[in-house]
Amino acid sequence: MTKVSVTFSSSRFSVSWGGVPAGPVTFVATNHGVSPHILAITGPGLKGVHTAKIPAGKSASFTVTLGKGAYLLADPLTHTYYTHWLQVTPAVNVSSSGDGSVVTPITVTTGMNCD
Repeated sequence: MTKVSVTFSSSRFSVSWGGVPAGPVTFVATNHGVSPHILAITGPGLKGVHTAKIPAGKSASFTVTLGKGAYLLADPLTHTYYTHWLQVTPAVNVSSSGDGSVVTPITVTTGMNCD
């Protein structure tokens, strides 16, 4: 399982990954700011997934299963000021060789083409 850390401050939030493999992902949000924050995620197959209000100095987490696509992380308490895109790619390629299977990780893309 992949873990993504999200850290809120008074003026922004940072995300430990710009891209993750598809599958179960645990988001852990920590509030180092002075105001409460909420971590929400929207994207393919997700609707209404978010933490409760996270008070200053506290953390909250949730686990979701993400499919391939682009997901928006946001703090709805600050409207559009706190947003971050997360790209999800297939987790692995499995190819067969003469003596068994070889698993080759796929490179995670952190950029996005919004065309």
